[in-house]
Amino acid sequence: MNTRYLEEHAVETAQFNLTRVDRRIDEHRAHTLLLELSSSAALDRIDRARLDGDICTFWSVEFANESEEEFARTLEAHRILWRYKPRTFSVEWDQEGNFVDSFTPGFYLPAQNRYLEVAAPDCRVSAIARKVRLLRQQYSLIKIDLIFWQGSSQA
Repeated sequence: MNTRYLEEHAVETAQFNLTRVDRRIDEHRAHTLLLELSSSAALDRIDRARLDGDICTFWSVEFANESEEEFARTLEAHRILWRYKPRTFSVEWDQEGNFVDSFTPGFYLPAQNRYLEVAAPDCRVSAIARKVRLLRQQYSLIKIDLIFWQGSSQA
């Protein structure tokens, strides 16, 4: 991918830039993001995303936990197209260059070219946050956000 392509697409998705100091998203900010993503401008981009390959629906996927399934239902309710765990990234190597660890973000939003990792209330957030941080370090052009999702079934 050339630099010009990346620059053009960075401008296209700039309105969805969620850069924060800690770059984590709580449930309230996630809801705000979903509202932004389901705007009419986002829907134009989503139509183009249909050409990128298989788009998931929550009933066609076996999720790792209930929080991910509820988050997928929320994406569906907001008419946001998504993929579930479409790519695994190598994120850590030892000093000799041998592979040590990888990370597969839970969701990919093709129209926004953004990965989302959903942290359930009962998970080890520090381990997930570490992998998100490693992914950002190794792949600086990849957009990823960590969302703390409690969901209505656990409120």
